[in-house]
Amino acid sequence: PERLPALYLEFWEAGKFSKCKESSFAVYPSLLDLLQGTEKFYHNYVIRMLEREWKGIYRVLEDEYGVNSYVERMRFNVRRVSFMAQSLTGASQSPAGVSQSLTGTRQMLTATRLDDEARRPLGRK
Repeated sequence: PERLPALYLEFWEAGKFSKCKESSFAVYPSLLDLLQGTEKFYHNYVIRMLEREWKGIYRVLEDEYGVNSYVERMRFNVRRVSFMAQSLTGASQSPAGVSQSLTGTRQMLTATRLDDEARRPLGRK
């Protein structure tokens, strides 16, 4: 989750300067939208891909008690991203382990907003 702001900026920049007008790099208009959309992406795309396209191969990683560390780690990271988004909007208290990444995320979000404002034609909001 800590790398999402930098990854978003890379995709945003690639889309901004791409010669392709119909670039699909930055499908999210802002970093906050990306963070807020992560849980939906996980449930609607990742889980479906794991089950259908990859035919549930992740199940071989289950231990003798049926616990799958791979799936548990994905779920944990999705929760962390959701808390990051909520924290950035002031909607929630973040759990331990998330607060360290929020400072960098806030800085990236601010930089993205400022960069967007600098490129916007005068008189437009």
